[in-house]
Amino acid sequence: GRINNYPESNWDFVSFYLDGNEGRATGISFTDSLNGYISAIVWDGRGAIAKTINNGDNWTTTFFSKPLHGINFPISDAGQVGYCVGDSGIILKTYNAGETWLNQITGTSENLNKVCFVDSDFGFAVGDNGIILRTTDGGGSISSAENEITTMNNFELHQNYPNPFNPTTNI
Repeated sequence: GRINNYPESNWDFVSFYLDGNEGRATGISFTDSLNGYISAIVWDGRGAIAKTINNGDNWTTTFFSKPLHGINFPISDAGQVGYCVGDSGIILKTYNAGETWLNQITGTSENLNKVCFVDSDFGFAVGDNGIILRTTDGGGSISSAENEITTMNNFELHQNYPNPFNPTTNI
């Protein structure tokens, strides 16, 4: 039985490949009911951005050398400007609805997992080891907030584990 008065919803399975390659979808962003994007990791280790212009019925894929983890298109820019983040501090930006993607300089090698823009200029990217990147000009300049929020409160040294290939530990 139903617990509330909401109608039951249905989810349909959609077969999805990255131009014939299997992979893992890691993020999704739609700019309207027809146009959408998926960030992905291909099983061979590459990254990919898949784009649909027909509500997910068909997808075209652009491949990148590093795995990609998150994607965002600020609604305020009519779906033309978007951002995608991934391994080794990569941030990709498109100005033309995903036709081309440009690398932005981030100053970090940490893996970035999610990206979110409030409008076409103000956004954040977050990733491993507490890294937070912020931009107020669409990535023209990106500042690292990592040192502002990460502080070392204590430090502990534990017994090392035996290593048959290197029996000594140097600090």
